[in-house]
Amino acid sequence: MLSEHKHPFAPVERIDRLTISKSTLLMREQGSETRDLVLTQMQRHRYVPGRTIEVSSRDGVLQASMAGMGLAAVSLDEIDLPSSMRIVRFKGFRVFGVLHAVYLRRRAETRLISQFMRTVLPAASSVQRG
Repeated sequence: MLSEHKHPFAPVERIDRLTISKSTLLMREQGSETRDLVLTQMQRHRYVPGRTIEVSSRDGVLQASMAGMGLAAVSLDEIDLPSSMRIVRFKGFRVFGVLHAVYLRRRAETRLISQFMRTVLPAASSVQRG
């Protein structure tokens, strides 16, 4: 979750159920993997936002949050964190997605793909979940 530095809840590092119940949650459109992951985990942990606003793009969600409209649910792997924003996490749980690498089997030994896989696979296996 991203919060604009001037947002009333910006000083908190972790958002609990009470805080989210008083917050506006800015979400991507239906079909967004980030939206689905966040909503699934929020429901699982019984986090209910005070209000939800649907915005049609990742950039739109960021712009709305920077304008002080609420907390943006975005994947940090997909954005450059603006200096005016800060990361706010849920208290008690984290949200993770899955990234896929697809390549032609016959090209697995090419320099680019083999180096990529040697770099990514060890890093992926060391990720701590949860």
